[in-house]
Amino acid sequence: MPTTARTADLLAEVLRLDPPVRATRRVTVDEVRLGGRELPAGSPVLLRFDAANRDPQAFTEPATFRPGRPDAGQLTFGTGERGCPGDRHALALATGVLDVLRERCRRGPTPMSYEPHPTLRVPTTLEVSGR
Repeated sequence: MPTTARTADLLAEVLRLDPPVRATRRVTVDEVRLGGRELPAGSPVLLRFDAANRDPQAFTEPATFRPGRPDAGQLTFGTGERGCPGDRHALALATGVLDVLRERCRRGPTPMSYEPHPTLRVPTTLEVSGR
């Protein structure tokens, strides 16, 4: 990974491959055909962002970490009328924090650990030190 990659591009690619919210549930309003199956209205559906962001029909080389990829659209924040209303704000804040970390800090030797949760990926520790 080149160190000259823009922070926003790095963040977009990390969020595509390793989203903090991996899945959400929805309920069908009408009868719908999904994945070759008929689902009646009122059916629960699990939407997997981590899988959708690796769809080879949407992303060239979906398992490859490529900051700045031209097909960078992702579903990490949802989309359409159910999309996150604060996605741009969250990305701007995260980009600012990461810019400071990249400029002033280096990662410590302790591996990151995560809260045990089936659909969330929340770090419990991130060790850094000043440069």
